[in-house]
Amino acid sequence: MRLMRKITLLASIGMLAVAVATPVAAAPTSCAGAGIVFPVSTPEIHVADGTTFVEFDFAGEHPVCLADGARVQATVSGHLWEKIHADGSGSLRFIETLSWGGGELDYSGNATFNASAWKGHVRTVGNGTGPLTGINGQGTFSPIDPLTGTFTDEIFYVYR
Repeated sequence: MRLMRKITLLASIGMLAVAVATPVAAAPTSCAGAGIVFPVSTPEIHVADGTTFVEFDFAGEHPVCLADGARVQATVSGHLWEKIHADGSGSLRFIETLSWGGGELDYSGNATFNASAWKGHVRTVGNGTGPLTGINGQGTFSPIDPLTGTFTDEIFYVYR
């Protein structure tokens, strides 16, 4: 009987040590905002079988939320590829680098759309540098006005 109590006690201590050593992830923090991007290179446009392909480099501004709760306006630069079918439906994808305070954070995104719906997803890529190190997130984005390059998004960040 004593041996069984010792085994139970040792098992309990072992489980407690594992529980204490296991970090608990923080809940994601929502960061909603609006940004603007505009082409900085002449768009390359190709049409094949009724589908239009567009790609260009872009620059702009976008807010980012920091781990301490501060919200800062960062610059952004990247490249966008878009495919538009004859019926107006299509898709796009982009890669971009957000810069602020001497640090950088990379993102990638994609979207599909048609006349009645838009579905856009964005996520951070890598660990970031400088004051943007350890910011990881993913969320959604959608255009406010495609002609002016304005968009809205909500990204849920986790800080490491």
